[in-house]
Amino acid sequence: MKIKYLKKHKQYIKIILLVLVASNVHANKLEKLAETEHFIYYSEISAADYIHEISNSMEEKYQSYIRIFGCTSKQTIEVDIYSSLKDELKIPTMINGYAGLGKIQLNSPYYSKEYYEYMKKVPLHELVHVLFNRLNNGYSERWFSEGLAEYLSDGPRTKSERNGYLNNAVQNGKIPKYYELNKCFNTTSIDTMMIAYSVTAGFIEYLVTRYGEEKLKELIHMKLRSSYVYKRSFDELYSEYYNEIFNN
Repeated sequence: MKIKYLKKHKQYIKIILLVLVASNVHANKLEKLAETEHFIYYSEISAADYIHEISNSMEEKYQSYIRIFGCTSKQTIEVDIYSSLKDELKIPTMINGYAGLGKIQLNSPYYSKEYYEYMKKVPLHELVHVLFNRLNNGYSERWFSEGLAEYLSDGPRTKSERNGYLNNAVQNGKIPKYYELNKCFNTTSIDTMMIAYSVTAGFIEYLVTRYGEEKLKELIHMKLRSSYVYKRSFDELYSEYYNEIFNN
């Protein structure tokens, strides 16, 4: 009876074993290097100095984001650092950071001094995605999620850098319309994506400046129902922003 059972379920046993092997490989690949109040840091490389530098800002931003979102979270967030995040995620292009499965995954910051400084902002950006996704059960508009993360973390591109992209976009007539925003993040054009990050972060800043932080908090809790919170559609709000910022 046992033999027949094993034969019948042989294919499922193989799948279970493969999953267990894969999970063990992943676990052994990363070494736990540090733990703070809200984060556990694992790394494939020697990144103790980098973790030491970002851990304080991560805790500070965590408290700031929680206040803005109007929620609390007792779950610890895992931060994984890889020698090559591109290879880990098996994608064709270089990637700096990724927020998925409730954790943050980062690329090695050690390619250059300039890249190291840039990578100090990336986890702050990805943290917004993790907390925002938890609050909204993963529901979001891509443009809103990216703009919110860029605005709240002020990076990885600073406001000054974003303004530079916006000025060039205005001069070249490349400021996207509202219906184009999500598509701008699904492109291989770096220039288009940088403009999209800058425009959407500017739009979020506009909403906060014009209507207040409490309205933004309400918008997030109301699953982005702008017509309920602002009495206008996002299309209408974006037209206001577009005309006020880019047509003056």
